[in-house]
Amino acid sequence: MHIAIVSLGAFGHINPTLSLTTELVNAGHRVTYFTTEAFREVIAPTGAKFVPMNSWMADNDKHNEKKEEKNDGQEENVAAVVPFLFLNEAGAYIEDVLRVLREDRPDAILHDFAGIAGTMAADILGIPNVMLYTSYPSNGSYSVAASFEGIPEDHPLRIAADQIAEGYVEKYGCRKMTVKEIFDGQGDLNLVMMQKRLVPNYETFDDSFVFTGVQIGKRSTFGTWQAPDNGKPLLYSSLGTAFNNWPEYYPILFDAVRDLDINVFAALGAIDPDSLTDVPANVELGKMVPQLDILSQASVFITHAGMGGTGEAIYYGTGCS
Repeated sequence: MHIAIVSLGAFGHINPTLSLTTELVNAGHRVTYFTTEAFREVIAPTGAKFVPMNSWMADNDKHNEKKEEKNDGQEENVAAVVPFLFLNEAGAYIEDVLRVLREDRPDAILHDFAGIAGTMAADILGIPNVMLYTSYPSNGSYSVAASFEGIPEDHPLRIAADQIAEGYVEKYGCRKMTVKEIFDGQGDLNLVMMQKRLVPNYETFDDSFVFTGVQIGKRSTFGTWQAPDNGKPLLYSSLGTAFNNWPEYYPILFDAVRDLDINVFAALGAIDPDSLTDVPANVELGKMVPQLDILSQASVFITHAGMGGTGEAIYYGTGCS
């Protein structure tokens, strides 16, 4: 069997697929993985064939290499921005995805809500569509799209997103990727990588939804980690992989743990460790870290409450705050 996976180039979307991809390859299936070049080394250990995608989002990041603002406008409303970004990213992916899959047709295309090019390719090629939920799934009883639908229809980004989606319908004959379709759309099969009882109205989801729970496996790209051999409990702090540029947080954390008889590991994400001063002796800093190794040894997890890290902490029985 040949499975194609289409993913946004972001750790929060890719990390949950790594164990599944590895298991598919180990079971003798071929997997072709489409995402951005930055994740080539992350995908390589799974054994999947990596196909690099151009990224509209990276090319149009509002910051330049020095992280200086490219415009003077205020940050747009996330509910307006996100659909616009995802639709443009799909436009950067779709021709290359189609070129590869027309020559090497898969048996199914697997993607999450952000991998819009996956939905489009499944429609265009008439291939089964497997939706991967790394967070909350939607059905008639629970809507993720509801939190994105409050933007006025005349908002410039909502108008632009609608025009992009309509353009894909005209060019490719695929379904129209409305805000509702992006965030509440379903596949022929739906894999939910959450513990079932954490999902609102979980009893209302039909048999097309399979609750796999969080995916735990080796992520060798991130190395390994072992807690200090001093018998002290470990506190792990992480603000996730997407919205972690909060330098004001770390002095607060340092003051809170400085006099405690514990070990602390702080994952920094976008923060440069050299920018932090007065780091307590009991605190270790890291950027891209082997989170599963750390969580498996931690007693407490200070988290932004993203569903990936939260689910992993529940798996290891690590207390979250």
